[in-house]
Amino acid sequence: MKKYKSYLLLLIVNLFLAACSTNDDDTISPGGNSSGITLPANSITALQTEKDLDVLLNQIGDSRYVLLGEASHGTAEFYTWRAAITQRLIQEKGFNLIAVEGDWPSAYEVNRYIRGEQNAPHATAVLQSFQRWPTWMWANQEIADLTEWLRQYNQGQPTNKVGFYGLDVYSIWESLEAIAQNSTADAATLAAVRNAQSCLAPYNRDEQAYGQATVRGNSCAEAIGQVFVAVRNQKNSLPVGTGSF
Repeated sequence: MKKYKSYLLLLIVNLFLAACSTNDDDTISPGGNSSGITLPANSITALQTEKDLDVLLNQIGDSRYVLLGEASHGTAEFYTWRAAITQRLIQEKGFNLIAVEGDWPSAYEVNRYIRGEQNAPHATAVLQSFQRWPTWMWANQEIADLTEWLRQYNQGQPTNKVGFYGLDVYSIWESLEAIAQNSTADAATLAAVRNAQSCLAPYNRDEQAYGQATVRGNSCAEAIGQVFVAVRNQKNSLPVGTGSF
């Protein structure tokens, strides 16, 4: 049975790449290895063509998780090479899940688009769903190009389509609305969402106001936690492979 793989794409400050491997044979030392790939003596070389990524792909080996980061947000060169690595991980190693440092509701619109569930005219239009500053972190040309590639790739995959998901929940109000508007949400989930929205209502979508309120002992953590419990319970009650959350 083919081992399930997932792909985590995380923007980590001051980190360009951290790849983990469980196989001792994946270690590469300067001068070459059994794969025939040779590293320069100082183990550093400029990336010029996608073939230069062969060393990295070999080192990743059979790892189930790959974390990609960059030294600073918003650098076109980093975005371009990160997209190239992403494409090769999908094509050559069977990865099928991209998780990014982005708001979950906005990223889910990208997920719907690349899976053919969103009828936007092009990726640029879909990326306009990223409205929280800094919008350019995801609403940029490099990500638009990757989004179009993912959509085209998925069209040729009857199963095992690639997904694109946001890990951030700073958009708590938008996230609750997205769950409430989901046609598959059950009564328990909807009730939990309404309770959480009621608790958060006095703060008028102002994260700072809510943060200051927690210092004074006010918190909606329990109400929001109940939403998570309700969603998890509904998911666990569904047959394996079904569900939209």
